[in-house]
Amino acid sequence: MDDSWAYTKIAAWVREGMLTKERIVALLDHRIQSSYAIHDDEKLVIEGIFRSLGTNDRSGASNESLLTESAFTSLLHSKAALPRSTEGSQAGKVIYDSIASLSTLPFPRKSKSKTNGTIRQSSQGISREELVRGLAWALPDRAKSFIEKGPDACFRTEADHHRLIFQSLATAICEHRPNDFGLASSSKHDDDGDEIYHDLLDVLYSTQEVNHPGYSPVHRDTLRSVAKRISVENDVTSLHELAIPIGRFEILAKLLLAMQFTPPAEPSEFNSAARALGACFSQGQSSSTVGMITWPMFERGLRDDAPYLFAPFYRLLSTTFLDKSSTIDVLDASEAPPHPERRVVVLTRPLQSQLSTFLAPSVYFG
Repeated sequence: MDDSWAYTKIAAWVREGMLTKERIVALLDHRIQSSYAIHDDEKLVIEGIFRSLGTNDRSGASNESLLTESAFTSLLHSKAALPRSTEGSQAGKVIYDSIASLSTLPFPRKSKSKTNGTIRQSSQGISREELVRGLAWALPDRAKSFIEKGPDACFRTEADHHRLIFQSLATAICEHRPNDFGLASSSKHDDDGDEIYHDLLDVLYSTQEVNHPGYSPVHRDTLRSVAKRISVENDVTSLHELAIPIGRFEILAKLLLAMQFTPPAEPSEFNSAARALGACFSQGQSSSTVGMITWPMFERGLRDDAPYLFAPFYRLLSTTFLDKSSTIDVLDASEAPPHPERRVVVLTRPLQSQLSTFLAPSVYFG
């Protein structure tokens, strides 16, 4: 097939400034807005949140509001019963960083400050558009509403979504070769780039402007070269450079285990359970990845050992920012019943929470 017309069209887009980072993000926002990624009633909830943050300058003109980390965490406390303990607040910060990270897609960056093996977000807050973008990537199956699918596109899989969650939690930049990390079974990388590169390629293909319904869009593969150039120009990170420090993972894991109960339990009860999950998710460490969870480790742990670990994460986001429970059926477990005196308590609450991360759909814990 002669694709010369497509390359001519792409070259024209480049000359006209249609493929700058700012323009690509604007097209993505428009695509999300016009899709079913965030429903109309959910948009009203988000708009209400930002109206409550609104400020005016001296002339009375409204300034764009930003959802700061403290305001974000406060919403989690008030709307989703995030525990107000130190552990709950620490996990709230991890969740804020996760959404802030997802809001940068498809341009996750390398250039972040590094302190004691972790990366600190420099963002002073999340705008309305960034929150919508972050939620659209974070919640399961929402990306399918704005990423084109079909014979000329890559289908978004459950593993793709798990990878985005991994990327959003990864705060360490590792200086190792890709082979040090192994290959995930769902890998989509090829000679042109890894999965993060293919996310950019998906967005370019899905957001291209088609001036007339009778005109064919340019094929996804014809965008490969320009996607590589855009990736380099914007210092987009590579998947093999990212890893989650085990300590950071355990901070969030404690909350996710605690949030399985209604009302939520105190996260500090789940220290040992979170450490067990950390050990599970870090299997296969090498000398170059000690203390870190790489993507292949994360994918294996979530796929094989704790597939429902993040169900409370999705429910927390949906409850806080969309005023609805998650579309995923999340276990609302009750506390394990007390045992008679002198009996050994076998099913403690931490053990019950661990079991529910892989048995939630098939066991009634109440």
